[in-house]
Amino acid sequence: MTDLRVRTLDTLPTTELSWLRLRDHFVATVGPNSGAGRPFGPLLVLADATFAPRSRFPLHPHREMEILSIVVNGELSHHGDQEHGATLRAREAQLISARDGMVHAEGNDTDVDTHMLQIWFRPDSHGGDAAYFQRALPETRGGGRQLVAGDEGMPLRSTAKVWWLDLVPGREEELALPPERAGYLLAVNAPLQVRGGGRLAAGEGAEVRGDGRLTLDSARAALNLYEVDDEGLDRLDRAVLDALLRRFRGGPVGLSTLAVSVGEEPETVEVVAEPFLVRSGFVARTPRGRVATPQAWAHMGLTPPPDAAFGAAALFDTDEEP
Repeated sequence: MTDLRVRTLDTLPTTELSWLRLRDHFVATVGPNSGAGRPFGPLLVLADATFAPRSRFPLHPHREMEILSIVVNGELSHHGDQEHGATLRAREAQLISARDGMVHAEGNDTDVDTHMLQIWFRPDSHGGDAAYFQRALPETRGGGRQLVAGDEGMPLRSTAKVWWLDLVPGREEELALPPERAGYLLAVNAPLQVRGGGRLAAGEGAEVRGDGRLTLDSARAALNLYEVDDEGLDRLDRAVLDALLRRFRGGPVGLSTLAVSVGEEPETVEVVAEPFLVRSGFVARTPRGRVATPQAWAHMGLTPPPDAAFGAAALFDTDEEP
């Protein structure tokens, strides 16, 4: 039996701009929802995006991120400071391993909409020149499964694989996950019927885990799979809190300094960890830097020093980087 946790359309943050329609399944990176959402293990971003004709993002940088783009319909062009300016057409995928850094812009240079998926993974190895890989996903009359990324041809530097599954009406396909693994199922462009788990509308997703017998022990085991504690804090969240409390005595401390202390890029801490820590009341952003709250000290089981500066997000929250 499989544990299926559906994310319905009405629960997914959406962004509507004049040139872009975007639905975020995990961490949002664009528009008013930017920073909202939580990662799923190493999977940080799954953006279901539609570009209007003749539209594109401005040039922007990436570092230490695995970025997979899959075109569902239309064409997607990449431009930037590297020799990777390929145009992707329907059922083509490109993997950008940003590594030490690259600058690019993706967009739609045609006169019709482009529907694409962009997926970001946190790398488990770092450094080196940016690398680019591309793969086609040919249609087959009998349907079936194709590996998009996670092999030698599209080598994700992350403990993940991405599959594309073509379904034939009237034919069932079986997906299996070992108990120690988890997955995410996305109904890309048509409804999907899941035996025993209901129906996914087009655009909806579902977290999938092996052994759906949810007792208290198994529920905790599911959290432990990604090192998530009872408050929802994962490994990176706790590393940031630990550094803030132990190394910087609760702050205030700047974002870049805090990121260096945990061995991550400032962008990763700002996009992945900080929004949840702030919303959950563990960290406050103040004009002088990031500050731990009394809740953070209590959760980590530490006693604050007498001169600790306690943050109050409602009073000092700011988007400015000290």
